[in-house]
Amino acid sequence: MKSWIQVCFVQLNNSLSQDGSQVFALFIFTALVWILYKCLKYVYPYWRFRNIPGPPPKWPIGNIFELLKKPGQEHRLLLQYAKRYGPTFQLWYLNRRTVIVANPEDAKFVLATRNYPKSPIFCRCFSPLGHGLLTLSQQEHSVQRKAISQRFNEEFLQSLHHHLTAELEVFITQVDALCDTERVVDLDALISALTLDVIARTAFGVSFSTQTSQQHPMPCAVLTLLDELVNNMIFYPYRFWLPQITQKRLNEALTVIHKFCSMVIDLRLQESREEKANRVRDLLDIFLESEETRDNVIAHVATFMLAGHDTTSHTLSFCMYEIAQNRDIERKLQEESDRFIAPQDRIVPFEQVGHLDYTRMVWNEALRTHPAAANTSVRCADRDDILPGSGIPITKGTGLMVSSYLIHHLPQYWEDPDSFIPERHTKEAVRQRSPYHFLPFSRGSRNCIGQFVANHEALTILSSIYKRYEIRLAVDAQEIEEYFRVTMKPHCRVSVGSEGKKDPSLDAHLGLPVKIYTRKCHS
Repeated sequence: MKSWIQVCFVQLNNSLSQDGSQVFALFIFTALVWILYKCLKYVYPYWRFRNIPGPPPKWPIGNIFELLKKPGQEHRLLLQYAKRYGPTFQLWYLNRRTVIVANPEDAKFVLATRNYPKSPIFCRCFSPLGHGLLTLSQQEHSVQRKAISQRFNEEFLQSLHHHLTAELEVFITQVDALCDTERVVDLDALISALTLDVIARTAFGVSFSTQTSQQHPMPCAVLTLLDELVNNMIFYPYRFWLPQITQKRLNEALTVIHKFCSMVIDLRLQESREEKANRVRDLLDIFLESEETRDNVIAHVATFMLAGHDTTSHTLSFCMYEIAQNRDIERKLQEESDRFIAPQDRIVPFEQVGHLDYTRMVWNEALRTHPAAANTSVRCADRDDILPGSGIPITKGTGLMVSSYLIHHLPQYWEDPDSFIPERHTKEAVRQRSPYHFLPFSRGSRNCIGQFVANHEALTILSSIYKRYEIRLAVDAQEIEEYFRVTMKPHCRVSVGSEGKKDPSLDAHLGLPVKIYTRKCHS
């Protein structure tokens, strides 16, 4: 009996061993097939689009290392690629294909003809802003933009000029104290503080006083939010894996912004008709009148503050950097300022801003040579298509990045593109070229809704500054470089002390070190 049981046990054990080996072998085979499938799926896009123009990718990382070699100089590398492979070409981020668009015909197709939706990655990275115009879906964007743009009229522009004038008076007082002292100042920091206070007044009707103190919590919160949103783009998707750790600074900044906006909204809802009639209108009035929810109003305000401050300030700095290298341009600006600003006034009147033709040409050339939004728009193809200008095929889900910087700097679209020539923007010249050769504010239905605000602000600031001052670079012009981190900003390669001498002991590099002088013929 005992031996029979032992025989049965041995047979059962052998049977289980054989079945176990088969199961294990099947598991290993399935795992190998799955790994092979994943590898082929990863490699297939490389093979499928191997004949499309663009720098050859290094499997499995694509072109990432090339783009990370010189932080802040990616736009220069893309320009080299565009000259080598053609205006529209492809790049690879791991196995994710992105088509860089710098052919005006292709840009029109992406932004207007097809009007592809914003990239899901872009929307994910900027989602902390809330339900603002920047990240809305196509249908929602159309409805909300129409409701807002109807109120962006001349009355609002006059309100903007009122707020701008108040902050420019503060700026002029600050700069007067720096004039003729031979002290080196960071013009980019001065202009950035000015534009932040202007957008604060335009948004809320109150100043953050960034130009005179650092006490208000909002400026720090706004700058932190911008920096953290940039980090979301650079370190996507890893920043979203442990949001409690990686998004801590971002959430703290958002808390400050939401708290301040809610407080101002509560005060607005409590004010009487008489109080409302006695103050100057601002953006908050427009958003509240559009009957948006409180969260959406805050999202719109936050979006306008980020987009309206950083971009305008840096482009103004680049503009004055170019003017400082060309006395003839400076002289023409001063002559135009003299014509439209009375001797007793310090700021150009609202009615005269539209007549600043030469100042507008100079500003437009700064927008061309140093576009703040160097990569105008990041879209995602929602269908299989062929770009008409380059003939490059795109598949559904392909990322499309329209680059205004490349379009503005390619010699096939602009003669001598690296030279600063305001006369490119005469009315006659503008009529003769395609509108898609000049894309500082993008094009199509999702172009920048605040572009008229930026233009009015820039013309007013430039004319008022060159009415009173002469600005000289404190370092060689070659020491100033373009540094791109979502927006283009000036960056001095060397550390400069207050006396204008190179000082390697200084950690901080100024954005645009200059010396400011009272205009010689200004009285």
